[in-house]
Amino acid sequence: MIRASGIRLNALVNDILDAAAFKERKLVIKHEAVSLAATAATVCDSLQMLVGGGVVLQNLIEPGLPLVLGDAGRIVQILTNLVGNAIKFTHDGRIALSARAIDDSFVEVDVADTGIGIPQDKLEVIFQAFQQVDMSTTRKYGGTGLGLAL
Repeated sequence: MIRASGIRLNALVNDILDAAAFKERKLVIKHEAVSLAATAATVCDSLQMLVGGGVVLQNLIEPGLPLVLGDAGRIVQILTNLVGNAIKFTHDGRIALSARAIDDSFVEVDVADTGIGIPQDKLEVIFQAFQQVDMSTTRKYGGTGLGLAL
């Protein structure tokens, strides 16, 4: 439990620092070759301890997926926020992380879960900083509403 709390606290601090850097237009993005498969495996392994007893976390990203050009640290942050969000709102069933090459230039990443879901009219709200679906969700599940915005 202490390690899980440390992971969440570290992610929160990093998200707040990145939000401030982004606002000041000082967020540095690297361009490097990244193995999405290896990165996803690392993220899933680090978050596994946060998964509830009735939930299965599946990393379905194939090792043969082409390398992507991006910032490895930011990709870890994005995957951590997406999968972490799925973990927070899924109490039974599964969370599946997958990816596929769209063409030679793009890879699509998908996080699917059997969680509580998001109403269609709230899909835009959840990607705004410090926003969640509604205040009752914030009270019940906690969080700052920063993860998906970043």
